Amino acid sequence: MIGDAALLVSTDTDALLVAALELLQAVQDDPELPPLRIGIARGEAIARGGEWHGTPLNRASKLTASAGAGRVLATAEVRDAAGPGFAWSEAGRRTLQGVTDPVEVFEVRLRGASRREPWSGYDTATAADVRSELATADAALAGRVVAYERRNKRRKGVLEAADARRAT
Repeated sequence: MIGDAALLVSTDTDALLVAALELLQAVQDDPELPPLRIGIARGEAIARGGEWHGTPLNRASKLTASAGAGRVLATAEVRDAAGPGFAWSEAGRRTLQGVTDPVEVFEVRLRGASRREPWSGYDTATAADVRSELATADAALAGRVVAYERRNKRRKGVLEAADARRAT
C-alpha cells in the first residue's frame, strides 16, 4: 500500500487480471467506496528491501493515473500474455510521463461467457468430483476446465488434472 494506492505483483497474468477485475466489480457494487482506476503492465521487476522496482511498475502507475474511473487499462504485453477469458478494446496510444515512446493501451473486461461452468454443477462439485469426471473427459472438455480454472482459480489440483487429461 502506498497512500490510497495498492500494488499487486504476480507472475500469473490471468490471475492478476481476474483479481483486478473482481476487485473493480466489488468496489463498484459498494456505494460507499470511491471508484477504482487500475493500470496493469508486464515485464521484469525486482524486489529489494520489501519494495518492488522496475519499468513495468512505473508503467502500471502511469496507466492507473491516466485511466478513467471504473476502468482497467493494460499494455499490449499484458494482452498478449493473457489467456482467452478476456475481452480487449483499444484505448489508444498514450504518452506516459517518464516513458520515452507512446504506449499501446487496451481496456480489459472478462468475456461475457467467461464465468460459464464447463458443465452443469461444476461450481458446486468438490475437487475430487471434478478430478473423477476428468478421468473420462475428452480433450475438449478438459480444455474448457483448464480455461475456466485459469480464469477463476477455483480448486487446487484440478488444473493439473485437466492439463494432464488434455495431454492424453
